[in-house]
Amino acid sequence: MPYAGAPLEAARPYVWRVRVEDAAGPAHDWSAPARFVTALASAADWGEARWIGYEDMPERERLVPGVHGLLDASVRPKPKRPVVPLLRRVFTVRQPVARPCSS
Repeated sequence: MPYAGAPLEAARPYVWRVRVEDAAGPAHDWSAPARFVTALASAADWGEARWIGYEDMPERERLVPGVHGLLDASVRPKPKRPVVPLLRRVFTVRQPVARPCSS
């Protein structure tokens, strides 16, 4: 059955669970709760945030992992060297983590 509730908000965690019902008998028990967080769906959701260095890259080299997928040369010429910067920083967590990524 498709979701028929209120529209989901951007960047918000949601918890869901399911229960199977069929013609063979009573409904089964509810599943364990699962969690997901919705994405930032529109430019307005990002506020003042900007891609780091993205605007300075030539248009034909602007690739976003998971969005552009395999490049179809008939639709968009394949760049000489697609640039997807790796940004990282080492840091030490000095207090307990409020919410682990896996929960």
